[in-house]
Amino acid sequence: MTDDRIPAAPMPFAAVAAAPATVPAPLPRREPEVAEPWASMTPTQAAERFIADNPKIVGDARRKARWTEKTRTQFLSAARLLEKSYGALPIRLLGREDVVRLNEHFSRLPVSHHKSRRHDAMSLEEICREAEAEIKAGTRDAKTIGLQSTSTNRHFLFLKELVAWVGKQVNGVATIDWSNFLYEDDRDARDQRDAYTEEEGRQLFRLPIWMGSRSLGRRLEQGTEIWHDAGFWVLPIAWYTGCRREEICQLTLDDIGEEKGIWFFTITDENGGRVKNKAAVRLVPFADELIRLRLPEYVKALRAAGETMLFPELRTASGKRSYGDVYYKNWWMKIAKKLDFIEPGQAIHSFRHTVTTELKHREVFLETRADLVGHTMSGETAGRYSKAARLTRLKEAVDQIPKVTDRLQPLPTRLLPSSSRQPRPARLKAGE
Repeated sequence: MTDDRIPAAPMPFAAVAAAPATVPAPLPRREPEVAEPWASMTPTQAAERFIADNPKIVGDARRKARWTEKTRTQFLSAARLLEKSYGALPIRLLGREDVVRLNEHFSRLPVSHHKSRRHDAMSLEEICREAEAEIKAGTRDAKTIGLQSTSTNRHFLFLKELVAWVGKQVNGVATIDWSNFLYEDDRDARDQRDAYTEEEGRQLFRLPIWMGSRSLGRRLEQGTEIWHDAGFWVLPIAWYTGCRREEICQLTLDDIGEEKGIWFFTITDENGGRVKNKAAVRLVPFADELIRLRLPEYVKALRAAGETMLFPELRTASGKRSYGDVYYKNWWMKIAKKLDFIEPGQAIHSFRHTVTTELKHREVFLETRADLVGHTMSGETAGRYSKAARLTRLKEAVDQIPKVTDRLQPLPTRLLPSSSRQPRPARLKAGE
């Protein structure tokens, strides 16, 4: 009789080893079947397809586009940067680790990336390493490395929209939490672009552009020559009106009028122009200082010369770059280098803060300030029931803006040569 409580004798070791457990082999991973063109569509190809397949993005002659030409260019740029970091791989396979790598490249890219044609054929990693070598060689300032949060946020938001759209076309696209890559600016909105002081304004308008230049090609070198163009007029207009850069640069001569002795700009989305919002459509009077400096005479001279734009030299042959962007590259970037008080975040937009701040200190009504600079008013009383201030009231407001050009002498208008007022030729790509 066997006692069930007594354990059975153990099996020999050799017998145990001879019978290994069977582990099933892992099944091969099956990628979801995807038909062309989606199976191999790269980020750039997907971005181009996205624009073509979304009529609201492009618009037509009768229906306005949801995006501007600049926005579409930025959208394509974000896709190209991703492809240069990720490779010409199908965008449907994009994963979080690929976005992490792109973000790392953004932190190492020089702010001047792709300004040189050499960069067109280079990967982001190659551009980053080149910049690092330039820093070691002492030919590049380390402060020029790394894209600002505004730029990276714009790229990531465009890519978020693109990847979400691709996910609607094919299955298996990874879910990416894009909020992990968006940088927040916790500063008060009023402090994000500090206003310029009155003394800084005076320092600005002491530059040779307004006091006397060496020659037409050397406008920022001291001399005796004065020309009247965008280089001369855009910043005085910005200082004495608070208008946005693009609002000023895109003005046509039809946008300028006179009523009962008051000269004014019409800020509108007509004549090919664009405005930020409905409140931005408005009339903005000339300040007395702009009249003293002979802005009306400049307008009349352009009309007599057969021009249609206030700043015809800002046009490009391709029509793809905005007038404001052309001004920024051709003038502001050069002017800012001559001013040691310019801080990060300060640009032409800071003139708007100067205007609103100064008028607030002079106790100009909030509604009048909003009407002048084209701000949308919040609240029932201010936003819905307050009528736009009359032109005379706005004129009183702009004439209270501190005069920082009072040392400038009003001179007869001297237009650029007709050859310099032609559209700028489009930049050719390598191989063209």
